[in-house]
Amino acid sequence: MTRPSKKFSSNTHSQLDHALLKFMTRHIGKWINRDRVMYCCGFDSPKAEPIWAYVDFENSRNRVNQTLARNGMEIISRGTSSNTEVFLGSMEGEAAQ
Repeated sequence: MTRPSKKFSSNTHSQLDHALLKFMTRHIGKWINRDRVMYCCGFDSPKAEPIWAYVDFENSRNRVNQTLARNGMEIISRGTSSNTEVFLGSMEGEAAQ
């Protein structure tokens, strides 16, 4: 299995990070299916790239969370590996419920 070459570009990571941040801030306080978020933000399809798509998403989520932490926010996830949802909210807020 080879990693898609387009993902080696740091510019691509910046674009995906920006898309994830923008999408999640538009849907703040809502649980959304992870695969749907990935599709809307332009990540590789988990069906076409089952490993790398999720790796790229989680790496991007970690980078975006570093930015969000400055404002006391974070993107969290819940669920199983086949049915995961993500949520943007405050680090001490309603997401824990």
